Amino acid sequence: MVKDHEIIDELFNFISTKLDWESKESWTNYHFNKLSDIIFKEVCVLISTDTLKRIVGKRGSLKPYNPHAETKNALAKFIGYSNWEEFEHFIVNKLNNQSFESNNSVNKVYNVSKNPFLQKTIIITSIIVVGLFVFVFFYFNTSIKGSILLEYDIKNTPMMVKAQYNIDKGLKNDSVWLDFGYNQQLNVNHDRVPIYLENSKGSLYHSYLIPGLFIVKLKTSKSTLDSEVVIVPSKGWESFIKNPYVSYTNLPKSENEKLFCSEIDRAEWGLQPHDDYCIEHINMGNFSFDGDNFDAEIKFKTGISTGSIACFDFKLLFHGNQGNPIFLSFLEEGCNQFQNLQVSDVVKFGNKDNTLHGLSIRPDSSYTLNISNHNKKMTITLNKTKKYEISYHLPVQDIVGIKLNTKGRGEIYYMKVWQNNRLKINEEFMKEPSL
Repeated sequence: MVKDHEIIDELFNFISTKLDWESKESWTNYHFNKLSDIIFKEVCVLISTDTLKRIVGKRGSLKPYNPHAETKNALAKFIGYSNWEEFEHFIVNKLNNQSFESNNSVNKVYNVSKNPFLQKTIIITSIIVVGLFVFVFFYFNTSIKGSILLEYDIKNTPMMVKAQYNIDKGLKNDSVWLDFGYNQQLNVNHDRVPIYLENSKGSLYHSYLIPGLFIVKLKTSKSTLDSEVVIVPSKGWESFIKNPYVSYTNLPKSENEKLFCSEIDRAEWGLQPHDDYCIEHINMGNFSFDGDNFDAEIKFKTGISTGSIACFDFKLLFHGNQGNPIFLSFLEEGCNQFQNLQVSDVVKFGNKDNTLHGLSIRPDSSYTLNISNHNKKMTITLNKTKKYEISYHLPVQDIVGIKLNTKGRGEIYYMKVWQNNRLKINEEFMKEPSL
C-alpha cells in the first residue's frame, strides 16, 4: 500500500524538476517563500510558507501533516495535473508497479554447488540479463527525441503563435509537455502551466497577451528536448499593474509618458493605499544593444513606506535575445536574505551571499543606479558608491527588452544606455521634483 508521505515525496520531486531546484531536503526559507509566490501566481491559490514546510516535514508535528483538499489540488495543478485525485492515481500506479517488479526480482536460494549444469545455466542467464539491462537502459535514455517549429507574425500583443511538435519516443515511457515559457516571467496566469501532449505530433495555438521574452520548450520531467525563443514586442513603453486581484492590467499611458501610478490611476483601478500592488514598465523589441558591452544610468525614486508588500522596492530586467538575462533586485533594509541577482549563467542569493546586502535601499528615497558591463564583468553603483561586482561566463548577447518593476508609488525619472561611448537609449520619463 502506498503511503501518503511517498506521494508527497513524488510531488516535490516533480516541483524540484519543474523549477530546476535541488531536492526539498536542501531547501531554505528562500525556496519556500519563492515557491509560495510562484504557486499563487500560477494557480491563484495562496499556500503559505509555513504550510509548505509542514507538508515536507520541516515544521515540528506530532503526526504527519495532511493538507486541505484545496491545497492538494493547487499543488497538483501546479505540476500539470487536473486535480490531486488524478496525480495520486498516477503515483499509486507507478509505485505499485515498481513494488511488483521488485518483489518478482527477489533472488531465490538454490543449492547449486552440487549441480554444475545449473551453475552454468545461472551464469549464462545472468550475462544475458545484465546485457539486456544495459541495452534497455541506454536505449530508453537516449531514444526519446523531439522538435518544435514556431510560426507567428511579429506584431504587438496579443500575438498568436502556432507551435508544431514532433516526438519520437521509441519504447521510452515518459510524459512530454509543451511549455510556453511563463516560468521566465515575474507573473503568470493559472492557465499558463505546461501542456501535457498525448499525441506524438500535432500543433497548438497560443496567444501572448503581455510583451516579453518567452522560451518555449518541448520537455520531459528530466530534460528539454527542444526550445525556441519568442520575443513579443511592445508599443514602446507599456505599463501594467499587478496585485492579487488584478493580474497584469494595462495602464493607460500618461500624456507626458510618466512611468508611475498616480492617485487617479490607483482610484480608477480600485486600489486602496494599503493594497499590495506593483507597476511593471515594459519595452520589448524596439531596440538592440550588446549586453556584454554597455554602460547604463537610471534615476528612480522608491515607493512610500505604506502597504504590506514586504521586501521589495525596485527590480530591473534586461532580456538577452537568447534568454540569458541581467536581473537586479533592490530591497528594503532588513530584507537582505531575499536579495536576488542574476547575470547570464551566474545567480546570487542574499541568504548565501552577504555581499549582496550592499544593494539595500530605503523607502521614499531617490537613487541613481549606474551599471558598467565589460569583458563579462559587471559593476553596480548606487549614488556614486560602488556596491557590487560580479563576473560571469556565458554571453548575454544582444539586449532586446527592458522591464522596470517598482512598488506602486515608485517613480522612474530617466534611463540612459551607452555603447562604445555612443548614446543608444535616452528616455526621460518625468522631471525630477525640485528640492
